[in-house]
Amino acid sequence: MDELEKLCNEVSLQAIECKQFRATRTFSNFEELWSITVKAPAFLGVFEDLTPEVISDIRSTVESELTKSSSGAVSIYAHANAIKGIV
Repeated sequence: MDELEKLCNEVSLQAIECKQFRATRTFSNFEELWSITVKAPAFLGVFEDLTPEVISDIRSTVESELTKSSSGAVSIYAHANAIKGIV
């Protein structure tokens, strides 16, 4: 975000405002997250071109990277940066 703001200052934008939007989504378990995610339009075409072994490796890697709560729930986090200014 700092680099984005710096870039806007370098091109002489005025009244610069920066904001970061954060989102969290929690699933009851990894299976719920995976079953929803693989149906997303952004992934459908990608997974169609992969072998079951590669998909299994991806799934295992994703699952190992996530922290599970004591109940097995998993959360994923995302953010988007927004900046505006006057030319």
